[in-house]
Amino acid sequence: AAEQDQMNSQLRDIGRDLETVRGLSSAIAEMVNEQGEQIDQFADLVDDAADEVSDGVEDLEGAQTYQKKANKKGCWITIILIIVIVIAALMLVKTFV
Repeated sequence: AAEQDQMNSQLRDIGRDLETVRGLSSAIAEMVNEQGEQIDQFADLVDDAADEVSDGVEDLEGAQTYQKKANKKGCWITIILIIVIVIAALMLVKTFV
């Protein structure tokens, strides 16, 4: 009988230990699920950041093109102004000579 009681006690201990293990397994599964959701959120943020960087690169390339065009226009305007000033100066000199 004492042996039977000891065996029953050990079985109850094993049952409690199994319940503890089951509870820990559930807690771990829940944490893994939450971390999976966080990883998904991080992946979405990384994708969004990559899209923003791509858009930024396109904007910078467009700005560079506009800058080059503006520089060309500025050069042409300067050349035309110099020509106009030279012509005006020649006309003034011719008028006084």
